[in-house]
Amino acid sequence: MIDRENGEKPLPTWLRRLSLRAFRNYSSIDLELSPGLTLVVGPNGHGQTNLIEAINFLCLGRSYRERSNRRVIMFGARQARLHGELEWDGSGHNIEIVLDSDGNKAAKMDGAALGRMSELVGKVPVVSLTPEDGDLVGGEPGARRRFLDLILAQSDRVYLEALRRYRRVLLQRNASLREGRQALAETYEVPLIENAVVIRQKRAALIEFLAGSAGETYNTISQQDENFTVCYRPNPAGDVSNRHDVTEALARARDIDAERGLTSVGPHRDDVYMEVDGRQLRTYGSHGQARTALATLKLAEVSYYAEVYDRPPLLVMDEVAAVLDRTRAANLVGLLADMSSQVFVTSPSEEDLSAVAGAAGCIVDVDRGRAKTRR
Repeated sequence: MIDRENGEKPLPTWLRRLSLRAFRNYSSIDLELSPGLTLVVGPNGHGQTNLIEAINFLCLGRSYRERSNRRVIMFGARQARLHGELEWDGSGHNIEIVLDSDGNKAAKMDGAALGRMSELVGKVPVVSLTPEDGDLVGGEPGARRRFLDLILAQSDRVYLEALRRYRRVLLQRNASLREGRQALAETYEVPLIENAVVIRQKRAALIEFLAGSAGETYNTISQQDENFTVCYRPNPAGDVSNRHDVTEALARARDIDAERGLTSVGPHRDDVYMEVDGRQLRTYGSHGQARTALATLKLAEVSYYAEVYDRPPLLVMDEVAAVLDRTRAANLVGLLADMSSQVFVTSPSEEDLSAVAGAAGCIVDVDRGRAKTRR
């Protein structure tokens, strides 16, 4: 873990108890958990991923797999309920989320109702590594923007609000463009620019932090001597703190935006470039290099939360041996377990993670929607 300035270790952040009712294929489970490494083991399709999703849902108030809340409610049920007892900052807390088949969602923290689900974000920082993260390195720019947005939304309320406002104004400008109301579209440019500058500044600062140790970490994982770099590529290019660049870019793009019915420049078009020895990883990188880069970014993400919160995040990792490979997966899990108070890792069998299985504080056996803890 990261030491405080006075030499003390951060207080642990961990999930003590998880209860699910009618969530995915779990009709009713209650699990007592432990800090440290937890392996979630069982045949594919029996509910390991659903368990990881539930933990993530408690921390973020939404699924990383589904846009619709209805999809996470057990078939035939009207309502799903998630409840977690957590420890952070040296005290116990409770989070409860209730979803219904009409699409409604409500949350409570320590018995008090939350006005909106976004109030959960950042209370318990969480880092996830799932098969979907494979797109982070080799996929489209949207995957990398989501990566930045999730980190900053959990750690910076100013960023979260700027992102919410930017997305709302962007929708309004695009709607005006599609309707041929160009004069109205131009009125949305001032708030668009104001929030764009905030977003770009904070994204650039985050990338600067992540890139700080990326090269060394990359070579530690890969056991190769390569030059791995990460840089932020805003659209339009230029000084991220300069309103003029965004203002001029929007003005130049007005005609083409009106023709296409969408806004062609701004933070929603940004990207993150990763290179190995000067070659763009997305285009020229090998599978091994891409996997190592993904592991490197996740380690940097954990370090970022530990510094921002002065405590480590929860970690949830779904079929990490499939996302990476057995050797890289074992190395990464071992490194992350040393950096966090609690790590959840799913696998069809303990054998896939035999190198770290002995360090597990507990194992959750999953079988056809049932889950049982053993230590």
